[in-house]
Amino acid sequence: MKPIKKVLFCADLSPNSVYAFRYAVDFAYRYDAELTVLHIAEELPRSLTAMLHGLPDSQSNVSLMRENVARTKDRLNIFCERERKQNPACEGLPIAVEVREGYPADEILKAIDGIECDAIVMGTNSKGVMSHAFLGSVAERVLRRTRQPVFVVPIPRDMKEEDLTSV
Repeated sequence: MKPIKKVLFCADLSPNSVYAFRYAVDFAYRYDAELTVLHIAEELPRSLTAMLHGLPDSQSNVSLMRENVARTKDRLNIFCERERKQNPACEGLPIAVEVREGYPADEILKAIDGIECDAIVMGTNSKGVMSHAFLGSVAERVLRRTRQPVFVVPIPRDMKEEDLTSV
């Protein structure tokens, strides 16, 4: 078995991200591994981008996306610091934060190779049988296409959303 030295946590900024992050921290702590927190700012669909391109302020759409990425990275850093104060396992744990633009599953797969992670932790929000059957999920796409171990963390049934603090 390959030693676990780098753990990738995929944060979608949902309330379940908080719960799943605690698993990622515990995982990294137990294996004395580095932890990278990754969020993907999803690109606008190409059809919408094409429509916006002709508008007078289309350049501002690019700057809006950049501002969104910067704000998201700040939010994730604040989140990590808050968790550091509440969770002793975070103390001294090397945590890097990355925000990328693109399609979530594709960018996560690129990040897996780019940081050469040994394990992935992802939260998942079940959206029901029909949407899962037709749309799939980012977690499922990553599971199907990676060769690294993936730990998928659902929200427990007995946990209420108010028990979780969003990122």
